[in-house]
Amino acid sequence: MKGGSTIRNVLVGIVYVFLLPLLFALLPVTVGLIVGMNVGGAAGKLSVLPGVGDGGGAIAGVAAGVYAVLILGVLGAVVPSDDTAEAPEQNVEGATGEAATAADGGNQGATAEESSTAAPEPTVTATPKSTPEPTAEPTPEPTPTATTQPEMPMHDVGESFTVGDGEMSIEYTVTDVTTADNVGGEYGEDADGEFVIVTMSMENVGDESLDITSRPFTVVDSEGREFEVDTNAMVYAEDSIVFEQLNPGLSKEGVVIFDVNPDGEYTMHIAPAGMFSTATTHRVAISGEIQ
Repeated sequence: MKGGSTIRNVLVGIVYVFLLPLLFALLPVTVGLIVGMNVGGAAGKLSVLPGVGDGGGAIAGVAAGVYAVLILGVLGAVVPSDDTAEAPEQNVEGATGEAATAADGGNQGATAEESSTAAPEPTVTATPKSTPEPTAEPTPEPTPTATTQPEMPMHDVGESFTVGDGEMSIEYTVTDVTTADNVGGEYGEDADGEFVIVTMSMENVGDESLDITSRPFTVVDSEGREFEVDTNAMVYAEDSIVFEQLNPGLSKEGVVIFDVNPDGEYTMHIAPAGMFSTATTHRVAISGEIQ
């Protein structure tokens, strides 16, 4: 057996002993949680399967996990064995050895014939002068064209705008921007710099129920540095946007809090809902509203 086959067998053994059991254990649980919590409308998309309701829930999550286990079992049953790949390799090695042996025999015979034949006297031949061939000019390589990213739309406080496209669209309106050194009072959270508290309203103008979290919201300063939501301060704020489910046609008002440098100039960025959305991020000018 070649060294490559041994290494391959060791790697296959590691996959079967460690990675496959871990995959069989975690994948059904992950699928069950995603469907049970209806992340990104997953339960609605799988509601055609028996036991999976379009609203998610524990029963839908368990059913989705069972389907994931069945799919993994079917995939494990149809994966081809590694033994099949070794037989062609052995046949190729045998054929190569026979070809090499035949070639050696032919070379030996040819060598013997050449040795028994007397070498003819060399004939002097005039060498013609070679004419230099023209040198081809190198073809210039094309210069790649830079791809420009679409500019993010800018909005003012009080202006309504829609982020997202199709079924996953939310209409936002930033209604107020304030600052504070503390949130929650004596037992609350103090700012390392200054808290910027942004109040906004959101309306689901799409056709699917959406999970609203603080992930799409950031502020960016004039140097391009990005600040995420301060989750510790959000615990002490009323109507904080942490994790909400917003059904089609319904609206909600909430706040997000950022801990920033008091002397900076900031713009709020709002990304589209959904991890795989390719819609454009929108911006809101908030520096002029910070008191």
